[in-house]
Amino acid sequence: MRVLIDFTQIPKQKVGVGIYARNLLKGLQQADKNNNYYCLIQDDDNELIGLVQSNNFYVIRINHVIYRKFLLRIIFEQIGIPILCLLKKIHLVHSLHYSYPLVPLRAQKVITIHDLIFVKFPHYHIWIKRLYFRFFLFLLSRLTHQIICVSSFTRNDFIDFYSIKDYKQDRLNVVLLAVEKPVVPPHDWEVISKKMNLHEPYLLYIGTIEPRKNIQRLIEAFRTVINAGMKYQLVIVGKKGWMYSTVFKRIKELNLKDNVNFCGYLSDDEKYILLSRAAIFVYPSLYEGFGLPVLEAIQMKVPVITSNTSSLQEVAGNAALLINPVNTDDLSEAILRLLSDSLLKSKLLANCDEQAKRFSITTMAIETIKIYERCGR
Repeated sequence: MRVLIDFTQIPKQKVGVGIYARNLLKGLQQADKNNNYYCLIQDDDNELIGLVQSNNFYVIRINHVIYRKFLLRIIFEQIGIPILCLLKKIHLVHSLHYSYPLVPLRAQKVITIHDLIFVKFPHYHIWIKRLYFRFFLFLLSRLTHQIICVSSFTRNDFIDFYSIKDYKQDRLNVVLLAVEKPVVPPHDWEVISKKMNLHEPYLLYIGTIEPRKNIQRLIEAFRTVINAGMKYQLVIVGKKGWMYSTVFKRIKELNLKDNVNFCGYLSDDEKYILLSRAAIFVYPSLYEGFGLPVLEAIQMKVPVITSNTSSLQEVAGNAALLINPVNTDDLSEAILRLLSDSLLKSKLLANCDEQAKRFSITTMAIETIKIYERCGR
């Protein structure tokens, strides 16, 4: 079977969809030596191109300029990819993001759905983007042969919103995401802490700075921790996203500028170093399709507090302390409890290994291949 995988809309930064795409590529190369894979990758993404190493995997470089212009991207997506499918005699096309050729193809169609954030939080997206995603996914829900959902929660969300009838639900598959077990590199903590202005002990958050991540409530809960006499720093790692300025404004209002440290986007090595030394990893997001940072923290046996909503319960299992993300008191009480209750901390950490075993790159790849083969029958 000839499989074309569209990596062109994968972010170069190793977050969310970018992590999924890289790990899927690694896993497929380990698990499948029989089928031929054609990987569409932007020609300036050298890191992703470098991951293609198996003899049955081929890179098709696409001019990155196409993806800087919306109209060019749509033209290539709807005309260029179908032409490539004909030229390469492709049997199956897998899109890893919210894009797909809608024109009829001889090739089977598979798409990965990560979340329905644009539906659940429409006010965080411009109207044209909301309209595009709603219409596009509606069509895909009818036209795609198989759909991969990254969690059971996302699958149920998709079924509910698009009113997928029972007899069509077998097209919706759950393939849990996975990450490689983080490895903490050799490092000089004194140099790193001085460079980033870090002070132990600290609480850690990793993720984009945007309203959906609920950082404002985290900051308000952290103020309660400070007021209780706890001498902790709150370290926030991640790039600035939609409406990030409200977070900085809240810090100023609460007079916490000296207690909250923004480190920006960090490399994997830097991120893992900070995770390994964190007193608690706090991830109170309002909505996630999966929640990779929580899985990374569990793999590293760091105490975790996260939300009891969306897919986060699925990822955290019994290896994290779950809270109501819209209740600031619940969050602050959980932080104070985990900082003071060594038995609770030990219990959560003892569950980490078993929970982490549920998420394997090899399993993710094998389950994906099974879906490909189902299409090929």
